[in-house]
Amino acid sequence: MYTARVWRVVYLNIYETAFVLNSTMTTLETDAVPEPNFKALILKIALNLGVDDLESLKYMFKDLLAPNKINDAVSMFTHLEEKRLIQQGKTSLLTQAFLRIGRNDLLQHLQGTDHKDLMRDKERFPDGTVSDFRLVLFGIAQNLAPDEVETAKFYFGDMIGKQKRGKIKNAFDLLTILEQQRPDDFIEKLKSFLTQIERNDILQDLPDYKASAGASRMPRRFVQKVPENAGHPVEAPKSCSAAPPGSDGWNARPAGLFPGSLGKANQGMDVEKACDMDLINQAAGSVCSIGTNGTGFRVGDNCIMTAAHVLNLALGIPQEQMQSILKIGRASLFNYVQQKLNLAGLQAYFTHGRNGTKCFELTTLRFFDVHLDTAIVELAPSADGNPFPQAFTRFLKDYKGRFSLLGHVGDLILYREHNCYTITDREAFQEMKRELLNKGILPKHLEVYDGFGKDSSFLQFHCSLRHGASGSPGVVVSHGEVCVVTMLQAGHPENPFDIPLDPTLCVEVGVSVTGIDEHMKDTDQQLHRDIFGTD
Repeated sequence: MYTARVWRVVYLNIYETAFVLNSTMTTLETDAVPEPNFKALILKIALNLGVDDLESLKYMFKDLLAPNKINDAVSMFTHLEEKRLIQQGKTSLLTQAFLRIGRNDLLQHLQGTDHKDLMRDKERFPDGTVSDFRLVLFGIAQNLAPDEVETAKFYFGDMIGKQKRGKIKNAFDLLTILEQQRPDDFIEKLKSFLTQIERNDILQDLPDYKASAGASRMPRRFVQKVPENAGHPVEAPKSCSAAPPGSDGWNARPAGLFPGSLGKANQGMDVEKACDMDLINQAAGSVCSIGTNGTGFRVGDNCIMTAAHVLNLALGIPQEQMQSILKIGRASLFNYVQQKLNLAGLQAYFTHGRNGTKCFELTTLRFFDVHLDTAIVELAPSADGNPFPQAFTRFLKDYKGRFSLLGHVGDLILYREHNCYTITDREAFQEMKRELLNKGILPKHLEVYDGFGKDSSFLQFHCSLRHGASGSPGVVVSHGEVCVVTMLQAGHPENPFDIPLDPTLCVEVGVSVTGIDEHMKDTDQQLHRDIFGTD
């Protein structure tokens, strides 16, 4: 008796033969030049797609292909090729799709086929393919947990009926049926449901969209905002671009987990998978706003980590004054910041969670380093008895690849961006500098580009959480745990004249776990143990 695995291999081999034969017949009939390399590439990808991947792609392409005609990955690619949506030298559609379903590992198979298309338009699908409206719904489906889908089946029971309710196996099925049953008002019904289950993080993508027409703006697929008791909404940062060829985002490689007692080796799990999204959503409860000056996050027994300049801004310490005191000595600067803390009554606001905003006063300065732009401050116990949010206890050294950022941008609204990626090629920085000079950016604002990639204490990366988001933790998911890899500090270049720039020429900088670990181990071993759990 054949096992399911054997039958799957036999099944795919049959389709592989049919696919190649069909291509050969087409070549004979049209007298065109055969493309065996492209066929082999597509077949290799088809064999590496799982059932969940196929379901995701079927929903993403539902406006392009009839879902009932797609039985497997091979038939899907066949129909896409027949419609000339993919072919040799034209794979932007697949590149963008694989990025959004979290199968970045498949991008390596597309290298060399589509670089010109990808570089020409890094943020969007090719015109006339996947609409912004479809991507918004896709993002919602990815972020709905299985138990929330079951709740939705009950909530929409009267609308979809008992027979169709039994056909809903996942969030994609749910949205497909809702769209079929109520094409004119299902968005309003969906908004009502998301409000009921307190999923404000994905609710915010819906207001500007109508089911009957595509939207004119890009969805915030990778930048979701999570308002909890916020005073007023702010504009979301623009979604960042896909990783260009040659960057760490294009071909991210696994990193070694922080040494010591913190766990096993990282296997390079992708943060864009739905299960990882749930973990990151939970971790967002450990991220705070420090007034309107920046972001911090819980570490150690009762501390937060943030950027040193965020703390200085919140305490009203001018940069010039800080530099002047620093000339006297680091101890003098440390003591001065502590004195300002004693008088300020500065608060950290944890706004993400179902129990409302939690406030804690910042009291004792534990770590302050100007070079690393890093500060660690103790929190006082809450006056109303609220426990401290859970601390981050997992950290990755020397990380390269994709990660998520959790941060505030000048308000109590928390944003999550899941498409950040590191850049380590020094020549890439020089190429950015040359292009920025051609755009009119002054040389004095570009000197920092010469030093990128030379100091392991810092990471350089692309993201869209920029202004006001300093202190935001960059995280990845490894073995079911959220691990910190960096903390956002600054964006470059300076652009005082607001010259329009390609976002891929702008680079953000964050302190690395490597830099904090090595310095803190030398200066405060007790604090190092409290945060990293190892000597």
